Amino acid sequence: MRKIFIIFSCLVLFFGCWNVLPRKADALSGNEPTYTYWLQSSSTPYKTSYGKWVTRSGYSHGPMKKTYSYSTNTSFSIESSAGISKNNIKSGLSVSFTAGKKISTSATCTIPKNKKGAYQTRDVYKHYKVKMDQWKSIDGRKSKTGATKTVKIKKKVSIEDRCHIINK
Repeated sequence: MRKIFIIFSCLVLFFGCWNVLPRKADALSGNEPTYTYWLQSSSTPYKTSYGKWVTRSGYSHGPMKKTYSYSTNTSFSIESSAGISKNNIKSGLSVSFTAGKKISTSATCTIPKNKKGAYQTRDVYKHYKVKMDQWKSIDGRKSKTGATKTVKIKKKVSIEDRCHIINK
């Protein structure tokens, strides 16, 4: 039984590899569409900015010590589409990608006697300058066109928190 399994596995491996080997008929025919697209070539952070402070709990009177936590989700999406037409035939392709993550923070607030305080958070953003290069594909051969553009991206990267203490 073991020999049959080994022989069968070898046959599957042989014919599986045979089917994926390139053949002369698979070469480019010269009829592939020509299209252009943009790819990121560099990314440089250039500043950090902050959102407004938001109170996440009601104000409490001291003396008191309490631990607070807060979490939020952040995500970004990229969508792209392209169309090709030749004579009366039109073809299109659309791609979208979304990624997200959870950001959390926590703090222990100590509110002194005769004071009141609350737990507050604010978003932290990084700003990036992203350089894009234009590429073209002609009959399957890819090359840069020489065109570039720069886009600015704002990305939420973290959360800051604090215990905001005020007099009564």
